[in-house]
Amino acid sequence: CFNEILELYSLDSTGKLQTIDKKRGDKQAMLSLIERFDASYDPDMGNTVYISCADCKDVAESLKSKLLEKYPDLDIKITMLSPIIGAHTGPDMLSLIYYGSKRKY
Repeated sequence: CFNEILELYSLDSTGKLQTIDKKRGDKQAMLSLIERFDASYDPDMGNTVYISCADCKDVAESLKSKLLEKYPDLDIKITMLSPIIGAHTGPDMLSLIYYGSKRKY
């Protein structure tokens, strides 16, 4: 789904996207998303997680399964990316959205 290279972004304090990491291949990209979630997830801030995807629901379902293996109490909702954002990202975009305890940017 991610094709060759995945770039991970975060919003900085001004609301601009900042590149925070790059991974090659689906497996490395998925591991990176999960590692970042592990490092910052705080169940006291809520257990609802959103996975938003652009025409790669199979990968979104796979991410959901992997997260539920480690965190069975998560309430994970998979949504389709809006057409407005999709016009900028194109197909195969995947995002993991949640409240966390740490934020570098």
